[in-house]
Amino acid sequence: MRAMSIAQHLPAPLHRLAVQTVYGALNVLRPMPLPATGATLSLNACFHTERLDDDAVFATLLAWCRDFRAITGVGAWLCVMTPEGSMIRDRLARSGFEAERYGERVRALADVAEIGYHGHYVTADGQPAAGGRFTIEAAQDQIRAEISWLRELDLAPQIYTGGWWVVSPELLTALAAEGIRLDCSTRGQQSGTFGDRYPGAIPGVGERFELVPPVVEIASLPYFAMPWARYRRLVASGIPDLGDRPQWAVLPLHDYSLVGIPRDDLDIVRQLSRLPYVRWVTASEAIYPNAPEWRADAVVTPG
Repeated sequence: MRAMSIAQHLPAPLHRLAVQTVYGALNVLRPMPLPATGATLSLNACFHTERLDDDAVFATLLAWCRDFRAITGVGAWLCVMTPEGSMIRDRLARSGFEAERYGERVRALADVAEIGYHGHYVTADGQPAAGGRFTIEAAQDQIRAEISWLRELDLAPQIYTGGWWVVSPELLTALAAEGIRLDCSTRGQQSGTFGDRYPGAIPGVGERFELVPPVVEIASLPYFAMPWARYRRLVASGIPDLGDRPQWAVLPLHDYSLVGIPRDDLDIVRQLSRLPYVRWVTASEAIYPNAPEWRADAVVTPG
C-alpha cells in the first residue's frame, strides 16, 4: 500500500499516527470479521487492580473508567487486591499509606466501575503461590478476609481474576462459597505465568462455560496495551468459529499499565465499539444472560 510506504519515512510520532489512521480507515471500510457471521461478541475490560496506593495509577484509572463508561455505556470490571492480603498490607506498611484511604479509593472507583476481587497468594516464605505451590489450605483464610473487607465497603464482589493466572477446582469452590460468580482467570490453552494449568480440559477463548458451578468462566484475551492494528489481528485469530452461538471474552490489563507508556487502550475500546456485533456487558449480564432481569437467586444457565 503506497500510503504505508510513504509513512515509513515519517518521524516516529507521525509514523505511528499515520499507521493508526490508515488501519482505522480500513476498519470502517472492511470491519474486522469474526469466524461466524451473525454471532455477537460480548466484552468487558477486566483490570488486575494492584496499585491503588500509587497516586498516579489511581487518578489515571479513575479517569479511564469514566471514559470507558462514556464510550461503552457500562462500567469496567476492576478486580482489586486488598490490604487483607500480605502483598498489599506489607507495601502499605512500608509506605505509611493507610488502609482506610485505600478503601476510600476503592469506593470512589465503585461509583464508575464494577468492583471484583483479585487474588494474589504467597507461600509461608513469601514466594508466589504458583508454579505448583498453590494450596487452598494456605489461601482459604485470605480469600475470606479479603472479600469480607470489600463487603465492609458495602460492595458485593461477583467477579474474580487470579494473580499469575492461577485457577484450580479448589480455588473456584472457595470463591463460590464467598459469592464469586464470574471468573476471568482462564486463557484457553495458555498456561499461567509460572506454568500452572487447570487440571482438566478447558474450552477455548470465546466460550462461556462452567468449571465449578455456579461460577461462570469467560476467558481473557491478550493484554490490550498495544496498537489497534495488532490487537485487531489477535482478536480475529484468537476466537474460534462457534457457529452462530454468542461469543464471550475479556480484555485484561493491569492498572499500572495505564501510566508511563504509550496509550492504545481506549483506542481499542473505541474501535471495538464501532463493530456492529460487539456489545459491552455488565457482570450480571455475563453471569445471568438468559434471565429477564438480574436477581440474586437467578439460575445460571449456559449461554
